[in-house]
Amino acid sequence: MAEENLIPGKTRNPILVVIDDEEQILLSLRSLFRRDGYKMHLFSSGEKGLEFLEKNYADVILCDMRMPEISGAELLEKSAKLCPDAINIIVSGYEEKAIIFDTISKGLARQYIMKPCEDEQLKKIVKEAMEFQHDARKKHLMGILHSFNNMP
Repeated sequence: MAEENLIPGKTRNPILVVIDDEEQILLSLRSLFRRDGYKMHLFSSGEKGLEFLEKNYADVILCDMRMPEISGAELLEKSAKLCPDAINIIVSGYEEKAIIFDTISKGLARQYIMKPCEDEQLKKIVKEAMEFQHDARKKHLMGILHSFNNMP
C-alpha cells in the first residue's frame, strides 16, 4: 500500500473511494460530496476499485454489496488486506441481512446504509468517519512523538 506523499505543514484532503456498479449512483455521490473537500475516486467495477487500493490509500470506502464480477463482501475482505486502516461503509439497495451482518461482524465494514438514503444522513456518516480517521492519525503521530525520550 502506497500512501500519498505528505508535505510538511500541509494536510492532505481525506480520500473517499466509492465502488458501485451503477454509474448514476456514482455521479450522484460525486455531486453530493463535491464541496466537502474529499479527494474522490469512483469505480463502477469492484476489480478496478481493488486495483486502485493495491497502490493507494483510502480513508473511507463506500461499497455496494451487489456487483456483477465480485460481491461487496468479497471486495471488502480483499480491501481489508490492501487498506486495513480504511473505514468501510456498505451502501446497498438489497436487504441481504445475513451477508451484511456477517460482513459487519467480521469487522470488514463499520456501517450499513440502505439505498436510497437521505443525502444529509450519508454526508453525516462519511464526515464522522473522516473525522475519526483524522483523530486516529493525530493520536498515532502524537504517540510517535512522545516515544522519543530526547527530542532536539
